[in-house]
Amino acid sequence: IIQSSLENSVSISCPYKSEFLNSLKYICRGKQPSVCLQQAVVTSVNKLNRRFGLQDDKTSRHFTVTVTDVTKDDAGSYLCGVQRNNHLDEFNHIQLEVKGKKTDFSFFFALFGSLLSWTWIITSAKEEEMIKFWCLGGGLRSPSASSCKWNLPRKPG
Repeated sequence: IIQSSLENSVSISCPYKSEFLNSLKYICRGKQPSVCLQQAVVTSVNKLNRRFGLQDDKTSRHFTVTVTDVTKDDAGSYLCGVQRNNHLDEFNHIQLEVKGKKTDFSFFFALFGSLLSWTWIITSAKEEEMIKFWCLGGGLRSPSASSCKWNLPRKPG
């Protein structure tokens, strides 16, 4: 689940395996993998569509979809997809919730058989001032000190 406040920007990070470096990446609304590519909001070929933009970071093997000026209409289910030739595409499910003034959001997705959870607590519009943490394995429901990492905001000066 991702929660965002109105008019904020939200970035969704979608990891992929190294074998898919040059594959088509995309995101669509809804929960139907069979029509996701045809209904894609943005792709790694058509990287910008109104308020949606896609950036592919091949070094870290993830693509990021950014939604600017989030509205109530943006709420709902999304699928991050990676096209696989001669196989079914791989997907991560994301649920976006849009709230009034709330400034935190998180999302959970299944990744190659493991549960990887991210939570971003947004205290500022500036990336360097955000508090972030992520957990691998049990995620937020059963985090352990060894499974979670924190990135605290940098102090100015």
